[in-house]
Amino acid sequence: MELSQDPIGNPAEAPKLPIRGWLLLIVLWLGVIDPLYSLALNGFFAARWEALGREIGATFWAPILAREAARIFAALLLWFRRNSLAVWIVVAIVWLSGPAFVFATSTTQVMPDALVRSTAVALVLTGYLLRSERVRATYNFRIKS
Repeated sequence: MELSQDPIGNPAEAPKLPIRGWLLLIVLWLGVIDPLYSLALNGFFAARWEALGREIGATFWAPILAREAARIFAALLLWFRRNSLAVWIVVAIVWLSGPAFVFATSTTQVMPDALVRSTAVALVLTGYLLRSERVRATYNFRIKS
């Protein structure tokens, strides 16, 4: 099957496939559900700590907001960009904002449950993004071997 070409001979872009199913759930989780959950949970803890007399400031909120901004960016990338680079960037963001973030922010206390949980989520998301037929079709994604 030959792709159509534009007037100057460049191949036309394939039509954008809709994002649905598990891929839609991933986009919603990264862009809406996880940020709202994280902000609510951390806001609850910040309120509790402030009630105990601890001051909560930018050092508390900055890494959390950066993490959630990165995840929202990943969701927007999956929603608007339909190329394989978007998938690779999202995989990197998932690992950096998940296990790497938990490990880096656990300097004051050991959080093995959070590290295990974030690693499990990152493994599942990575596995899906790298192996899914829907991702291959939607993003023209191929792993070169």
